[in-house]
Amino acid sequence: MLKKYKLLPSKNRVLCDGRCIIARDVNIFIFALLLIIVTSSLFFAFDCRYLSLRLSPAIPVIGGLLFIFVISVMFRVACSDPGIIPRATPEEVIYLEKSDMSNSPQSVSLASRIVEVQVNGQTIQLKFCQTCKMYRPPRTSHCSICDNCVACFDHHCPWIANCIGKRNYRYFYLFLLSLAILCLYIFAFNVTNVVLRSQEKNTFIDAIKDTPATMVEAIICFFSVWSIFGLCGYHSYLLMRGVTTNEDVKIIKDTWNRSERLRPNPFSSGNPIRNCFSSLCGPVSPSLLDLRGTVRPENQTSSTLATNGTTVLYKPNDNDFNDNISLTMSKTKDKRQKKSKTTTAMSKKPASQHSLSLKNRSTKSSSTMRDKSTVKRLQMYRGGKPTRDSSGRITKQALFQERLASGTNARVAPNRQWFNNSRVVTQSSLQKFQSALKNVVNDPYQIVMKQTKLPITLLNEKQKQKRVHILDVESYEKTFGPKAQRKRINTFEDMESLMDHCQKRQDEYQQDKDQDLMKESDGVKDEPLYPLFRAGQSKRIWKELYKVIDSSDVVIQVLDARNPEGTRCKQVEAYLKKDKAYKHLIFILNKCDLVPIWVTRRWIALLSAEYPTLAFHASMRKAFGKNALIQLLRQFGKLHEDKKQISVGFIGYPNVGKSSVINTLRSKKVCNVAPIAGETKVWQYITLMKRIYLIDCPGIVYPSSNDSETEIVLKGVVRVENVPQPQQYIAELLNRVQKQYLLNTYRIADFANDEDFLEKLARKSGKLLRGGEPDIQTVSKMVLNDFQRGRLPHFVKPPGDDEKIDVPKTDTTNNDNIIVQQDFSDLEVSVKTAEDEIIDIDLTGDIAQSDAVSLNDDDDIVQEKEERESVPLSSKEQDSVPLSSKERRRIQNLSKRKKMGSDFYSTHDAKNRQGKKQKSTGNHNYPMQKKLKKS
Repeated sequence: MLKKYKLLPSKNRVLCDGRCIIARDVNIFIFALLLIIVTSSLFFAFDCRYLSLRLSPAIPVIGGLLFIFVISVMFRVACSDPGIIPRATPEEVIYLEKSDMSNSPQSVSLASRIVEVQVNGQTIQLKFCQTCKMYRPPRTSHCSICDNCVACFDHHCPWIANCIGKRNYRYFYLFLLSLAILCLYIFAFNVTNVVLRSQEKNTFIDAIKDTPATMVEAIICFFSVWSIFGLCGYHSYLLMRGVTTNEDVKIIKDTWNRSERLRPNPFSSGNPIRNCFSSLCGPVSPSLLDLRGTVRPENQTSSTLATNGTTVLYKPNDNDFNDNISLTMSKTKDKRQKKSKTTTAMSKKPASQHSLSLKNRSTKSSSTMRDKSTVKRLQMYRGGKPTRDSSGRITKQALFQERLASGTNARVAPNRQWFNNSRVVTQSSLQKFQSALKNVVNDPYQIVMKQTKLPITLLNEKQKQKRVHILDVESYEKTFGPKAQRKRINTFEDMESLMDHCQKRQDEYQQDKDQDLMKESDGVKDEPLYPLFRAGQSKRIWKELYKVIDSSDVVIQVLDARNPEGTRCKQVEAYLKKDKAYKHLIFILNKCDLVPIWVTRRWIALLSAEYPTLAFHASMRKAFGKNALIQLLRQFGKLHEDKKQISVGFIGYPNVGKSSVINTLRSKKVCNVAPIAGETKVWQYITLMKRIYLIDCPGIVYPSSNDSETEIVLKGVVRVENVPQPQQYIAELLNRVQKQYLLNTYRIADFANDEDFLEKLARKSGKLLRGGEPDIQTVSKMVLNDFQRGRLPHFVKPPGDDEKIDVPKTDTTNNDNIIVQQDFSDLEVSVKTAEDEIIDIDLTGDIAQSDAVSLNDDDDIVQEKEERESVPLSSKEQDSVPLSSKERRRIQNLSKRKKMGSDFYSTHDAKNRQGKKQKSTGNHNYPMQKKLKKS
């Protein structure tokens, strides 16, 4: 149960468990209270002691009574309900809107809602409150500070911290009157005190020096008396007229003519004494707020604040200065009439169209109709309770009760099924299911086609304890209980087991990992890692990664074929295997054109034992593995036929070619690519087919203490132009690249070490400083860029050269296996190494076989056909035809030998200007060739 005052939608503050209500801002109220208390305290402390001895002891008694009366009346005004009218309930709002729409067929704005009523023969307009959703009764106004509609609203008094309305106006007037008397009382006796003391001291100044507090009180009371008496007189004038402060201000500011201003007040009785008596001495109307009431949690709405019912009605009485107000707003009666009309309308419906008719059946065309079982169940509910007579016997049974006479003995038919478990599985069947499921989950080439909705992961047993249980070593009775032989627990039965344990701990001890070992410090510490080498490890990058993983059904990890193990993120793989086992993981070996074919075959054979692996070469013109990857994604789309579409996320190290793979699949530039790390900033959705979407992800690097700065630079994780002192990484680069490749690429003489290599290369390329000094830093960055972009051939040799490694054999008859076919004879390797001529290993099974899953070609692939450029004409034909300067430069560019690895960074002409010139021809030849054919 919840108190109703906690659901009060206004800005008031409720205290004392719903007994007091006050405004939010109480600073001015506290200041006024302190001013009264301080002034009265000074009077009782300094003046009353002297005056009670000189004049009479009744002076402090009368002053104390006045002070107590003022404080009590002040709190009564501040903490009482001024006459707040509760807001309309949602049902009343709906009823009000429907009634307004029925009365006025045209659309009327909410601000122009007005209801006219007759009060004492005069027409009064009731305005609609947009906040409280109701028509305000006469003399009611909405306080913007308290956010409430207050009956007979006078004003909001900040000195009282509450509104002045119908229920607390009399107490407010008594507070003003008593406070004015108290101020006048204190001021009069302050003057008397000063006069008596000046007669004793013979001087006025000596009297002031004797009682300085008296002068302070006199000054405060002098200025307070005039303002309080003036305010009290103003409200006496309003009482006699029968007008509130709010109405008086509106009359002064109104723009009516003189005749309308002087019209009689409909709320005044015409007699000033009668007006004052009805306001100050009449009965106080009860509060419309039930703040201390309770409400159930399911009914926590603003409608619970209504007064003991659902509708707040305006009922005139003597307090409204009128006995013949004709105002009727009874919504309850209108609701009853509306309900009776609705019931009559429902009863007039034909029996076949009634919602509880058995003739209505839910069909595919009309799925909103109730079926037969639902209608019977609802009719059973309508049967209600059985009818009983005065003695309690059932005269008419309910529909769901068996028709047996009252007092008949009945029993449940005996059946063993009542005492057996339902929908259970035996332990052996459960273990068999778990073992079979574990084998399927661990096999990357098998997929669970239909997942169960039961939480079967809760049945997985936790890792068994490695050490022997203590009860297996020694029983409970030997250690605890009255027959215990010792008090201290011992987990070793004999000395030999203790020695074996100590020897094992001694063998596993590592001095470097001992945190408690005292080490002598030589003052040398390892330099912290440079901030540049933490690229790909920020929180923003990891947030983007988890977005991609959560949104993907298939996760593709792109690896660099030159160093697959170095560009793997095994922590992400472990996370997917443990927490996201229902997501599929695939490896793509990108940049396989930069390594020999036998290296690609061996890495695929090794990685395929863990996850399905494909070789790929990202290029707009001569891509490899594109059809195989699309075929694999189509198979995943067929496996997930229950979904409208599947998403494929690409993750991996920076600068491994994730965006280039997506561009290759789309055959157009949809992602920004660059041969530098960190080009992709945020994740991006790309449409491949109607049911397949691709997600690009920024490169991520898991922080590892094993990777040195040299390893991070050579992997291409950071941008070379930002690396400080790049020459320190050239030595490791020379160890990874054969010297012959360096000599052939840069065409320099033989060198002795890395410094000699950089110096000769700087002089060969003209990178010199003042005085002919070689620019070592610039040349080092140039070499590192060539190493990362594939101009310098290098690769990490796969393990097990002497052994034959096969792809794990699978049953090709099982359609659940996801396997694609790749023929490495179509792969064009741009790097020619000596190992290609020496090493020729026949790897059986290194090419994955296909299960020939036939897919419909109806999938509209959102991609463009690959445009292949034709071979330029021979030199003889070129000489016979005059060529322009643009055509000559184009032929020269095509005839030049391309750099190693440049196909990977080739881009596609998105505008396709050349294709626009020859839309009619199917052959995409150049205009030059078309011109030559005509000639």
